[in-house]
Amino acid sequence: MSKKKSPQNHQSDSHPRLNDIHEIFHSNQPETTKSTTKIDDTNIIADIIREEREKRKWRLIIFASVFLSLCAIAALSGFLFFTAYNPFAEEKILLSIDGPDKIKVGEETIYNINYQNSGNIPINNTKLILTEPHGFNLIASTPEISGHSFDLGTLEPNERGSVEIIGDFIDNLEVPQVLSATIIFIPNNFNSEFSVTAEFNTALEPLPVTIQINAPPTTIAAQDTSIEITLTNDGLKPYKNFRLFLDHPETFTINQSDHDYYSENQTIYWDVDLLNPDQTINFKLTGRFASNFDYFTDQNQEQPFTVATALVGANDDNYRQTQEPFSITLTEEPITVSLVANGHSDTGAINFNDKLNLNLTFMNKSSDTINDLVLELSVSAKPLDILDWKKLENDNFAQLEKTDTGTNLTWRFNNVELLESLQPGKKASLDIGLPILPLDQINYTEISALENITITASAVLYYNENSTPVKSNSVALNVNSNLRLDVSAKYYNAEGTAIGQGPLPPLAGETTSYFVTLTLTNALHELNNLSIQSTLPPKVFWAEDFTVSAGEVKYTPIDRIVTWTINRLPVSAESASITFKVDLKPSANDVGKLLKLLEYTNIRATDTVTNDTITQTYGIITTNLESDQFGIGKGIVQSGFDPQ
Repeated sequence: MSKKKSPQNHQSDSHPRLNDIHEIFHSNQPETTKSTTKIDDTNIIADIIREEREKRKWRLIIFASVFLSLCAIAALSGFLFFTAYNPFAEEKILLSIDGPDKIKVGEETIYNINYQNSGNIPINNTKLILTEPHGFNLIASTPEISGHSFDLGTLEPNERGSVEIIGDFIDNLEVPQVLSATIIFIPNNFNSEFSVTAEFNTALEPLPVTIQINAPPTTIAAQDTSIEITLTNDGLKPYKNFRLFLDHPETFTINQSDHDYYSENQTIYWDVDLLNPDQTINFKLTGRFASNFDYFTDQNQEQPFTVATALVGANDDNYRQTQEPFSITLTEEPITVSLVANGHSDTGAINFNDKLNLNLTFMNKSSDTINDLVLELSVSAKPLDILDWKKLENDNFAQLEKTDTGTNLTWRFNNVELLESLQPGKKASLDIGLPILPLDQINYTEISALENITITASAVLYYNENSTPVKSNSVALNVNSNLRLDVSAKYYNAEGTAIGQGPLPPLAGETTSYFVTLTLTNALHELNNLSIQSTLPPKVFWAEDFTVSAGEVKYTPIDRIVTWTINRLPVSAESASITFKVDLKPSANDVGKLLKLLEYTNIRATDTVTNDTITQTYGIITTNLESDQFGIGKGIVQSGFDPQ
């Protein structure tokens, strides 16, 4: 058998490797017939191409993996390097904010934003951006602000500075007030921006304006009902541009008021242009409930009212502050009697050093004359009677009777003229005053017996010989702690040694230094959030010399207010005090005058037992030095030395 020859065209056109493979392939094949030994060269070429592609793919995968690994290693190395050795990291820029934790709405305040480059390289293009609190109104800044930012330029290593902003707040009390400051900068020899942010929270407190409401606890439909609202500024500053609101039931219609008012739906309001410190404004109005009042459905239901103060914003928005609810109950009685104790007709509080003032008002709501009135008032103080009945004021021939529940006072028509008869639509009233005993005159074995004293009062009125009386509302007053503040100014100490400096009596054109002392005493209840404020007169200067036994002291030059704050004053502390130095420099116009060293001093504190806010005001202190036994009477300014 002859060997089969390979075709010439394959040998001449094939790749050398193809020939080798071809020969190997033929050498491994058994001898077959011509029909079974023919090789498909096309399939062999396809296999070779696939093999080459597979090898190329794996080479690309390996190359890409190596390249990406090197990049990751480089990035990680850079991150570790800059993290460990970055001389301009954000923590090298110190940013903090100083400001008030609490501020009364409408009062000016100051924020200081402090910054420092504590790093080793300069930072460029530095800008301080402020996001002001929601209700903050900017008044001034140092340096001058541009929009909402300050351009600080370049900060050298260890350079520090501060920005001061002054403003006030007008907002609703529940809205959070957050000042945010952000420094944006570019470190030297670097192109990226960095930033550091600080925040400061301030809580808003309501205006120190108290509301007292005098309204009858009961009335009848289709009859005039009088309501009196009293506003008092207990603060040290005048308040402008605020409003007094009265929300009333739909069935109640306002007929008249002694001040112009505006009406919106079920609310009326008065504009108050100005309320000076210690000023009181009374608002009187008359209204009536609708004559179609359904007694069978609504009889004796309380009709709710709310009195509120509000500041007025730039867009005539109203930001409500203090709110005081009260109610009037509709009855079918022809005569009503109401009781008010220290401005309260239901519950409230009375300071330990105050006097209990009771007002009984009765009104004939019928169309007939009512005769032979007998009025009974019951007063009790539990668990210990602290009322000084021996000093009862304006008793109007009342008959007193001690009972197991308290003390009863009775006024009869045959002793009191105004009780003989009451004409239709007319009203009459009785007022009495009852002091609280001083602590050293109260008979108690332990101070704890005075911790929770409540004074209650109620009245009944008999008329036309009816056996069933008309009842008044009942008033319950919790007795606050016996907080007291003593204010004094001295030039000499108790031994007669001068502690002040300069001439005494003071001389025009020369400086005399005095020491002012404020002393708090408190024995009954623990007190929180104490704030004592006073203002320095124009010619008196803060000397930055003070000692304080508790709390913190702050002087604000803008409004010349000295503020002493104490977070907590427990009963065990007994007292706390501050002594500070002031300098007085009279002018020639002051010769022959006594000068003020301290304006009125106001104190506010929260009684932890009654949850009431205690407010007290103390008088001015002058150069007469009433508390200095060696300096008293040496306060009139004398002429200075004239060399001519």
